[in-house]
Amino acid sequence: MGYLLGLSRRRSRYYYRCPVPADLVGRIGRREISRSLLTADVRIARKRWRRAAIMTANLWVAVQQAVEQHEIDALIAGWLSARLDNDRRQRVETDFAAAFAAHTGMSRHAAAAYVIGSDAEAQLPQWQRESAKATGLQSHSQRSRCTSASIGG
Repeated sequence: MGYLLGLSRRRSRYYYRCPVPADLVGRIGRREISRSLLTADVRIARKRWRRAAIMTANLWVAVQQAVEQHEIDALIAGWLSARLDNDRRQRVETDFAAAFAAHTGMSRHAAAAYVIGSDAEAQLPQWQRESAKATGLQSHSQRSRCTSASIGG
């Protein structure tokens, strides 16, 4: 496994850190954004890093299109909370993985984690293509340094 730019560890937790593109620093009011990946496991952190990198690329596009400061503030707040809430809900609601758990002999929670992880890995290339189409295929120089790193890790 290679190095992922923007993946850092503080104490026992992993974090996603990304510099704000220079042309957006004035609008966002900070030079870097970061968030906890809510894990101490490097394998899970790498998967969540990939999601965070895609979300961040979409965030930059949305901020560029925003007109007023309250819209930008809402976008940043949404970026900070969107996946975290979804991850918590998926950890609690594991009924969707009951059949897989019974088939493999895994606990329902372990089966749910496996299904979510494998599904995300399988869908990553499709999400990347859709994101590229939606954002108008940004050039390499327009992307921030952390999102232009290899997402395939």
